[in-house]
Amino acid sequence: MADQTTYTRMRENLEEIVVQVRSKDVPLEKCLDLFDEALKIGRRCIDLIDRTDLAAATTTGQDDADSRAEAPSGPQERASTPATEARPPEPHTSNQ
Repeated sequence: MADQTTYTRMRENLEEIVVQVRSKDVPLEKCLDLFDEALKIGRRCIDLIDRTDLAAATTTGQDDADSRAEAPSGPQERASTPATEARPPEPHTSNQ
């Protein structure tokens, strides 16, 4: 729950920065400082989300091997798709 509160707080800070930057009364130098601060907050949000995703994957027993699992390839995949579905019918043309 602490992570959600932290994320919510960081998001609110980002929203405040957006309001300040959009204000016509803020000098360019201050806008650049706010932009740098927003980048730092954004990186912290990404790190927090990555840690949360990793913790969730660890909790559910998933590992890298599970995340690399993809749809079957090779003969099984070809056998499930008939060749007639792979290409559209050819148009009928007459030479009269």
